[in-house]
Amino acid sequence: MTVTEMITRFEKNMKELVDEIRELDTTLNAKKEEFFRLQGAIEGLKMAKEQEDGGEVELDSGKQELISQHVEG
Repeated sequence: MTVTEMITRFEKNMKELVDEIRELDTTLNAKKEEFFRLQGAIEGLKMAKEQEDGGEVELDSGKQELISQHVEG
């Protein structure tokens, strides 16, 4: 294989990787949105339950570290 052929192959591989990264990034962002929607729904339901029970609920939705906490541990 010549150097020119290797460069061509590597450039093709690099383009494919960039396309895959973009696709994965889109998927990751969609999953983050889904996570925050679910978190909001859970908090809304907790608030409704607490109102029924006559208490208060502390809310913490919208924090990026929530995802990390759930993914890492």
